[in-house]
Amino acid sequence: MLRRGLHIFLAVGVAWIVNSHSSILADSVVIRDQRVMDLGVTPVLGRGYSISTNTYQSICLSGIKLTEPSYDFTYQFSSIENETDLLVKLSIAGAAEGFRNEMAKKLSGNGKTTVINNTRYFNHHVLAEINLHSYYASIDESAAQLSSPAKTLLTNKDLPGFFASCGAYYIRSIGRKAKFIAVFSYSSLTNERDLQFEADIETQINGFGKDKSQENARQISMQSEYQFRLKSEQRRLKINVSAFGLGKNQDASLISYDIDSFKEALKEAFISMQNPQTGKVSSIEVVPWVENTDFQSVIRLEQRTAQPADQVASGREKNLILYEKKQILNMNAEFLAEISRIDRSMLNLYYKARLCRQHINENYRASGGSGALKPEYKQKKVIHLRGGQEIPLTRLDSYLHPEFVESLLIREERFLYGGKDLFSASDFKSGAQMCMRQLLRRGLHLFPYRELEACSQTWKSLVTVDDEMINNYCMPMLKD
Repeated sequence: MLRRGLHIFLAVGVAWIVNSHSSILADSVVIRDQRVMDLGVTPVLGRGYSISTNTYQSICLSGIKLTEPSYDFTYQFSSIENETDLLVKLSIAGAAEGFRNEMAKKLSGNGKTTVINNTRYFNHHVLAEINLHSYYASIDESAAQLSSPAKTLLTNKDLPGFFASCGAYYIRSIGRKAKFIAVFSYSSLTNERDLQFEADIETQINGFGKDKSQENARQISMQSEYQFRLKSEQRRLKINVSAFGLGKNQDASLISYDIDSFKEALKEAFISMQNPQTGKVSSIEVVPWVENTDFQSVIRLEQRTAQPADQVASGREKNLILYEKKQILNMNAEFLAEISRIDRSMLNLYYKARLCRQHINENYRASGGSGALKPEYKQKKVIHLRGGQEIPLTRLDSYLHPEFVESLLIREERFLYGGKDLFSASDFKSGAQMCMRQLLRRGLHLFPYRELEACSQTWKSLVTVDDEMINNYCMPMLKD
């Protein structure tokens, strides 16, 4: 218990932030790729962020106020000629995979035609799309301050604790996108598109943001609107809608069954898009904490500081200007975060493998887990949790033998501690723990990790930890 308690405390308590392969400068970074598009995480203004691990930390700013954002708005209306054309346009528009697949069925095979009362109809489709891009939604840093707990960490000179909780960077601005996509499907007696009817559809939905009385007066008469309804019924007009990145609007309804309800849904969707704090994140700007004025005022880095006495005695004395200390602090913080991520990954893999092994023993093995697989499970297959190929349960059972599971923990302990005797401090001669100790003794803002031998060895062992068998099949779900 003592060993495991010490182990968990060190693994979790000394954690923080960044890339060990390149020099980290104290400057803002804009991220606009797949790293910010994971719907399982939540970028928030003022929230801590680690570039090296792509993880979000605590929100360590209080009193956050937004600057006034700007918006880009586009509206497109286009005919769909074939299945490939549809999938390309929907993919570019960002439609969900399920919506794309459903629409593809309507244009492939039997979906191209419909037979009603022995009459064959040809199906045609039109795509309407609204895009709203908001940007410049940024923190007003003249009003925002470090939260009270974050300030306490800094005033207590607990820089590792601060970076572990708040990250080495924080999110200063967020760009967002919202979309509303509709596919209009209609039928005709010939394979030729009804271009006049498609033009009528576009005319009907243009001006969705205007008052209805103005819309009728300026675009169509009551008679033409009635005629369009008759055409829509004759051509069996159907509307399929997909939207994402919308804000909460309790009165809004996006269900569309005719042009009038579609125009109303379009209007409500447009209103729901205009909240600067909602929408699918498309970009974030992250800034190092060392560039934050409140952070600098609390930690009070002196303009010049001599290196510790052991460097002076060895002839390695260097006076550091403030810029150098900021750069070293940011670089070391990100390096420590990478150490923490690798260690957590190793531990997570071990615990997952151990629980998977226990699950098999308790549910599928005889004699309380000590015997062979029960006869009824020997031919069973395990489902791939990410949609890949199934494997026999016997294969997973043999893969997770106790020696292999224990080796995962041994690998993690060697990465963190280096030595064999985890109870002896004198044995901490290598490993990530020794690297972190040396950095903390010398000062995170005074000595770059690359100049320490223990950290150099740790840097070489910073590799991505993964095991496809464990991640794809644990916990095991058997195929019926």
